[in-house]
Amino acid sequence: MPSLRHSLPSLSALICFEAAARLGGFTAAARELGVTQAAVSRRIHQLETDLRTKLFIRAHRRVELTSTGTVLAMAVARAFDGIGDAIDVIRPAERTAPANLLMIGASLAVSHFWLTPRLPEFRAAHPDVAVRIVSQDLPIDLRDRTVDVVLRYGTPPFADGEVLASMPDEVVPVCSPALRDSVAHLPFPENVLALPRILAEAHDATWMTWRRWFVAMGLGRIDAPSALQFNHHSDAIYAAIDGLGVALGWTKLVERALTDGRLVRLCEESIRPAQTYNLVVPPGAAARPTVAAFADWIGEKMNGAVAR
Repeated sequence: MPSLRHSLPSLSALICFEAAARLGGFTAAARELGVTQAAVSRRIHQLETDLRTKLFIRAHRRVELTSTGTVLAMAVARAFDGIGDAIDVIRPAERTAPANLLMIGASLAVSHFWLTPRLPEFRAAHPDVAVRIVSQDLPIDLRDRTVDVVLRYGTPPFADGEVLASMPDEVVPVCSPALRDSVAHLPFPENVLALPRILAEAHDATWMTWRRWFVAMGLGRIDAPSALQFNHHSDAIYAAIDGLGVALGWTKLVERALTDGRLVRLCEESIRPAQTYNLVVPPGAAARPTVAAFADWIGEKMNGAVAR
């Protein structure tokens, strides 16, 4: 079976085609690409020969896409846009970022449940700081220089940076009030075991799973399968809010849902993991004004928070 590389037309031909399709002419494409109009015309003719179809209808001083050309133009534009977006993400921020831009990395759950609701306060105190949040559950290495600071759940120290602030948490089963009431007649742990369990995929070997939670509680190894599985903790929490089962909740992350009653603790028993939430910065970065301002602010938020 031929490889994808051998089945695709030449990249230079696709670049010429995309420019001509977007700009509506070979001359305009040549001007943008810094080549001659003849070179653009030749590349597109080669592309049409390779694909065995006409991509443009040539008219006097203008060209129009054929139906097949329209299909290819849409696909190529999407592909080039995707490549451009990926390069913007992975290119070191210091090459293009303004001095007042602060790039903050965090997991999806930490960003969604804990950081974002508190950001208006930081923005009000520091309106001159432009903030960009990079949310992903895969590990962020500060040595890659894709972010300026990272909110990382784990156990310090970390090889890629220094910790400026930390916050502990506890893990407890959480569910909707209706589900809690449905097992109110059962003692712990029968009430937990009686409900469908929601599982969030572990992106780190130290992540607290249902099996580890049961073992840490002294209940032994319980291997009953989970009713629902998600690859992001935030989705698992929303499933619990919707009454689909019981999930393990980090109380700092679900604090608002617990306060407003969308979630309740299924029991008072909890586990306090060794891992903490940590503000980690590259060595020496704390001297930067934007990093220092964020570190001072978030340090107050972390140190002032008490696990419920």
